[in-house]
Amino acid sequence: MAFDKQELSQDSLNTLFQLFPLFHRWAFQPHPAAPEGLTKTQWLILMALSGKDSFSMSELARMIRSSKEQCTRAVAPLVDHEYVVRFQNHSNRRMVLVSLSDKGRRYIRSIRKKDGEAMLLRLQQLSDEDLTTFNQSLHNLHTILTGLTEHIEPTEMPPFPPI
Repeated sequence: MAFDKQELSQDSLNTLFQLFPLFHRWAFQPHPAAPEGLTKTQWLILMALSGKDSFSMSELARMIRSSKEQCTRAVAPLVDHEYVVRFQNHSNRRMVLVSLSDKGRRYIRSIRKKDGEAMLLRLQQLSDEDLTTFNQSLHNLHTILTGLTEHIEPTEMPPFPPI
């Protein structure tokens, strides 16, 4: 049987598209302990900000695959509730940056701790073989995706194509 790179690439793409909703449902939903009224967009903003010191509104919008206007509207309540702070860029005073506040960082740390404990319990229910396979698969996926995106900043990624 000959190796068909095009067919294998298409199968990989199809599998990735099937994983997106599963991962999204698992990782990008507002946590049950989230402040009341927190939207999915606001949850994505908090998760994005937890991975970087600050973003401009345009960068943040691209990172979460949203319009700048929607992102700006979603950030406002997070600022009001002191999970996020806005400030001017020192080198370009017209540019507004956003970052997690101390309260926002504490909130994210507490959620990750709770979620981590819950996931550990679920992972420990796997058989030794399944846990080993799962762990190796995650490491492989991380290595490959890191290589694919090594020279691409999140702000340079193209938007999702319309469905």
